[in-house]
Amino acid sequence: MMRITRATMLVAVAAVAFTAGCATGADRTGSSTLTLRIATIDGEVNPTGQLVGVSAFMDALEAESGGAIEVVLETGYGDGGPEAEADLVQAVVDGDVDLAWPATRAFAAAGIDGLRAVEAPLQLMSYDAQRALIEGEAPKMIAERLDEAGLESLGLLIGPLRRPFSAEGPLLEPADWDGVRFRVFNSPVQQLAVESFGGRAVVAGANWSDQLRAGGLDGAEFDIRHYQQIGLTTEAPWVAADVVLWPKVLVLSMNRAKLESLPDEQREWIESAARLAVEESMSGDYDESVATEELCENDVRFVLAGDASIDALRAEAAPVLDGLANDPDEAELLEVVLSVAERHPEVYTPTIPEGCDDPSALEPTAEQRDAALPPDGRYRVEVTADEVRNAKLSAEPGYPGTWTLDILDGTYAFRCQVLSDPDDDCGNAQLPADHVLEAGRLVANGDGVVTFVYDEEVHGRYVECPADCFRTADVIAAWHLDGDSLVFGDVDGRRPINGLLIIEPWMRIGDAEPPR
Repeated sequence: MMRITRATMLVAVAAVAFTAGCATGADRTGSSTLTLRIATIDGEVNPTGQLVGVSAFMDALEAESGGAIEVVLETGYGDGGPEAEADLVQAVVDGDVDLAWPATRAFAAAGIDGLRAVEAPLQLMSYDAQRALIEGEAPKMIAERLDEAGLESLGLLIGPLRRPFSAEGPLLEPADWDGVRFRVFNSPVQQLAVESFGGRAVVAGANWSDQLRAGGLDGAEFDIRHYQQIGLTTEAPWVAADVVLWPKVLVLSMNRAKLESLPDEQREWIESAARLAVEESMSGDYDESVATEELCENDVRFVLAGDASIDALRAEAAPVLDGLANDPDEAELLEVVLSVAERHPEVYTPTIPEGCDDPSALEPTAEQRDAALPPDGRYRVEVTADEVRNAKLSAEPGYPGTWTLDILDGTYAFRCQVLSDPDDDCGNAQLPADHVLEAGRLVANGDGVVTFVYDEEVHGRYVECPADCFRTADVIAAWHLDGDSLVFGDVDGRRPINGLLIIEPWMRIGDAEPPR
């Protein structure tokens, strides 16, 4: 049978084990064993069950070779970073990885043009549209582009449809997108599309849900079955069910020099496996209704925008299509995409359980909202240099001082009075005691967990911005009340990056002071 060796770092594997493409002995049929270095950013070969073609390819490699292929498989290439997929494309170009299946979105950032049109916003909105794309001229056109970069395109594979997931309400029409901080995946088309809708594109990788929990994002492009598979629920519980932004079409890609260096028999194993993968991909089952039902049971809501709202979003995105049409590297493929979209205008929408578009279950009462954040008030703590050392914290951030924290209507503000040394206390700021050093919004992350999110608009209510304002990192912390004291602590064993919060309890001394 085909052997699969899992690796966390291909560099380590290469240093210890073998050279890709070399003969490492004969299998039971007498053929030389071929070692292939294969990588994916997805954690598994087919984590959601929707990467039908990928699973078929891996199975067919074994069947076609009679077990004469050994795969060194890295499943977490790039550690989930936003550049991981583009880096993977480059690794295949450079020959550091033999074969991968990156999505079309990744090639532009890797310096390979001509694939962007596949993500033309709100055009390919169904799995039938993807099938039509793969049946047409697109595979040949994309293969030519990859050939120029030293890659062999072994075929296009159907991937999941990407929709807008959001935290505060469904993104159904342009007005809903205004100012929304929306995660995109290192794709220039995605960035331009989000900005055309009125949102703020934020390039983020696999940790986007952590950023959303911390209050740094308002939404993300994602797919339903993957959202369910990684265990997300109310982090971004609003799904615009009929707003398919773009598909995640995969390109089965191999280093061309490596492929051409193989004997005819070994090359045919790979090419035959790729043909079978494309066939299986085209006939695969991509239904999302089971995942939709399970997510609905966990308070995720699926709301339909309707034709008029989708048309309004398309009108906003028209400049993005114009840019592709005027780009000589992208125009030809765009014509193919638009032709497919015209022949397949339907939107694939999963079956939505009755009541799953009802927002009422997601709307907390005023009492619940108040309970999710620390209560309003003015809190104070006196921190000495000895207490900082005893807490095993560095004194470098300037933790010593008499600190005041005002919490008011979901906002916070920090002030500090020097305790002993103006050069070391109060963040080394050397400012008056009534000067607000930092201010922003408080974001509830569930019972007893809160994130301090810096906000220049809030800070500007107290001081002159931008001169006195500077962005600080978001800080997440657990909290509880102990009598009149507010006590902060670790979250899941992780200490807040602002250690000042946890040195001593913060005593309530009165009402918060509103901005002047």
